[in-house]
Amino acid sequence: MSDLLPKNQVFINMLTEIIVANLRNENFGVNDLARGLGISRYRLSLRLQAITNKTINQFIRETRLRKAMEMLINEEVSASDVAYKVGFSSPAYFNTCFHEFYGFPPGKVKTLGTKILEEEVQKPISALEKRKRPARRSVIFTLSGISILVVLAVIVISLVRSKIYNRSNLEKLISSGERISIAVMPFQNLINDSIRYGEIIQISLTSFLSGYTEELKVEQPESVNGILTSEGLTNYASVTPSMAISAARKLNANIFVFGDIIKSGNVRRFYAQLTDTKTKEVIKSFQVEGSLKEEGLLQILDSINKKVGNYLLISKLKRKNIEFEKVTTTNSAQAYTYYLKGKDAYYSMRYSDAINWFQKALTADTNFTWTMRFLAASNNNNGDINEARKWSLKFYSKKEMMNEYQRLYADYGYANTFLTPNESIAILKRLLLIDEQPPVYRSLGAKYFNLQQYDKAIPELIKALDIYKKWGSKPLGYDFYSFLATAYHESGQYKKEKKLYRKSERDFPDNIYMTGRQAILALTEKDTVTANKFIEKYRSILKGNSATEANITGDVGGLYREANLPDKAEKYFREALRMDPQNILWLNNLAYLLINTGRNISEGMDIAEKVLVIDTANIRALRIKGWGLYKLGKNQEALDLLQKCWNTKLYGYNHSELLHLEEVRKAVEEHNFR
Repeated sequence: MSDLLPKNQVFINMLTEIIVANLRNENFGVNDLARGLGISRYRLSLRLQAITNKTINQFIRETRLRKAMEMLINEEVSASDVAYKVGFSSPAYFNTCFHEFYGFPPGKVKTLGTKILEEEVQKPISALEKRKRPARRSVIFTLSGISILVVLAVIVISLVRSKIYNRSNLEKLISSGERISIAVMPFQNLINDSIRYGEIIQISLTSFLSGYTEELKVEQPESVNGILTSEGLTNYASVTPSMAISAARKLNANIFVFGDIIKSGNVRRFYAQLTDTKTKEVIKSFQVEGSLKEEGLLQILDSINKKVGNYLLISKLKRKNIEFEKVTTTNSAQAYTYYLKGKDAYYSMRYSDAINWFQKALTADTNFTWTMRFLAASNNNNGDINEARKWSLKFYSKKEMMNEYQRLYADYGYANTFLTPNESIAILKRLLLIDEQPPVYRSLGAKYFNLQQYDKAIPELIKALDIYKKWGSKPLGYDFYSFLATAYHESGQYKKEKKLYRKSERDFPDNIYMTGRQAILALTEKDTVTANKFIEKYRSILKGNSATEANITGDVGGLYREANLPDKAEKYFREALRMDPQNILWLNNLAYLLINTGRNISEGMDIAEKVLVIDTANIRALRIKGWGLYKLGKNQEALDLLQKCWNTKLYGYNHSELLHLEEVRKAVEEHNFR
């Protein structure tokens, strides 16, 4: 934390200098300050809020007041003159702001102790505490005064119930200069049909609102629905108003949209409400109805989107180009149904199933481009880099029709497939400036993890879990735990790793990967009894998943290899190959173990050659052979082969492969230099 303070103070000093340079300009505001610093106003707002807990407008006003105090202490000048010099257009308003900030009017500065005032001025802005306002004078009410107050109370209550008052609340949010957060809930489906209309409306409206303006932060369905699930909801079609309010508050959303779907005769009727999360007051109600036939869905979605969006537009939100709607939504209920099933499978890490559903969604509507993003990610996670590249390129080709948030996902998909983790990290950081979602923190941590930068990976992965903890929700997948657990392990933080497993067991009991990691930890700590318990559990889960005995044996060998126990690993790899002699996976695993540990480089090379007879283009076998050539001192041959494999990048970016390549290149350069 101590390392961050100087950077924060430098940031605050830069802001202060820009404001002081424009002190006399009463029109200098939020956009001008952001422009002067060269960042977006929302990035500025997020950073400033994190450091000082102040809004941008509040910071500008307080900087003006601090300069005013300096002038009043050091110069022979009147309060009215100072007001104009520090950018206030009205001395009366200046007096009010000054009094609220310091607790006394500017006219009293000369009569107070100069030393006290100077101490007040010299406090670092980032360390300023919220000042206590002076106690209000007590007021003795007359009978007539009380009558007036009663009348005023009645008027206020009436206004609370009126749309005018609620519109005022929305306008206050907008005029505050802060980003408004809105959460769209899945609508309550009272029709009880098989089509998930409630979630379809949620996705469509979320996508639509995301394109309106940067002032509006729209929470993503994954976050909203994750919290609803943690509330005990098993069917999104049965969301209750109390669940909606609870979820919106956990997300810190200012506003949430919630509604019902009912059948009335031959039409579907949709009721929607825009609600203030804090007060529970309904800001605006909407009603739309349409045909029960599937072709009526587009009309319904379009009407709901425009009614909600136009109301926000009338409330002074600046609307941008929303052509992206054409690539992120569909008018096919069938396409939506397949898409939702695909996302269910994707977040359950059943990537083959997810690919199948997403392809069906695109078959139902070839223009449903947002599905391509998940198809690329599903194929990438499933190990098919060629398919991932194909869908990444198709999704990327629609980039210009998307809003900023979705363009960043198109950029990220492209970087994730074609570039290095460093390019992906830069995009993920930009995504976090728009929306701090746990999956983005997890992805950022995973990228640092892939670069073996565990000190950077761990804080990001912790942030993702902390958000879920705050929401009272479990993570979308076990990988939120697995990356962090492995990062702890690789950095020697075994106690933290063990503690994390206890948490992961509650959310993802009997998970095969996490069970394996616990076995590796026990083996590393030489706790044989605990290790055997987890290995047996690991074997049992694999058997339950219909794994062959050869694969189970080879996988157990992998646990020993990860625990740096090569004798045991070699024994299990050889046993797996005895049962399945032509298995390329175990042949490669044994070859690499023998070569990398120096146990038997010649045999390792022979095994790699055997794989290349079975599959002449097996990239992993070629990499193993190249590493073997290096171990045998044939540096130039090794470099040529490893460079060829690197250029192919058949399986995407591999940091260990890069480290091998760099080590061999360095050896060749040193030899040539001599």
